[in-house]
Amino acid sequence: MSEPSAPTPAEVAPFFRRRKPGVEYSSPEAAEVVDLSALEQTLRTHYPDLLWLLGQIGIDSLSTLLHQWTQDLGGRNVEALFAGRLSTQGLIEAWTHHLRMQTSVRGFNPIATLILENHLSIEASQVAPRLPVRMTWDKTLHVCRQQVGIAVYDHAREVNWRRPFVYSRGLRLAREYFRSVVSSEHLTAPGKRHQFLGKLGVSTALISRFEQVSVGELEEAADALHRSMESGNPVHVAMPYLLEILVRSY
Repeated sequence: MSEPSAPTPAEVAPFFRRRKPGVEYSSPEAAEVVDLSALEQTLRTHYPDLLWLLGQIGIDSLSTLLHQWTQDLGGRNVEALFAGRLSTQGLIEAWTHHLRMQTSVRGFNPIATLILENHLSIEASQVAPRLPVRMTWDKTLHVCRQQVGIAVYDHAREVNWRRPFVYSRGLRLAREYFRSVVSSEHLTAPGKRHQFLGKLGVSTALISRFEQVSVGELEEAADALHRSMESGNPVHVAMPYLLEILVRSY
């Protein structure tokens, strides 16, 4: 299957004209009944590129992830967001609610984080001036990208070596997000910087077990793992991956 092309500005513009001012955010209801098949169809209609991407990293069944997100955010809000009918203020409230729900032990939802990142990225001019006090757009998008990276990375680790091509694709996608996060590490809380540096290095170490990686990638990984240990990553956790990287370098 060939990779779909990105939409042109002319194709995107009608979508945003439709969605403003849009539907306001409503508090999730525990007893709310959600038609997951209809929700999945809405997702397929409005986000074909995202569905292609999810398939590439091994997320073929959407129902469990959609159910989890509707339980957290509310079915009406998720449907409005998928259909492009949630207002800008509604999007901000959905994001802040999403942040409050991240104490969940089940981790970050790949669909939720990717959809939210998509809207926070392309609606910067509408979102930025409406954010609550003490929230900035660059930090908001940075945190969202942290969550996307972790969600994709965790999923790839679950796929593991039994599906090596899917495993490597997932790790490569996660690594791009970790690169973005590390390049703006001033936006990351000091106590968490080692986490993303470590995952950046580990991603390359794991990829290198199944496919060729460049010298530059190995050097980047070694530097990230060194810096992660300097920032507080336990040596016994990071050192085996660093040694693996150094062995492959020579």
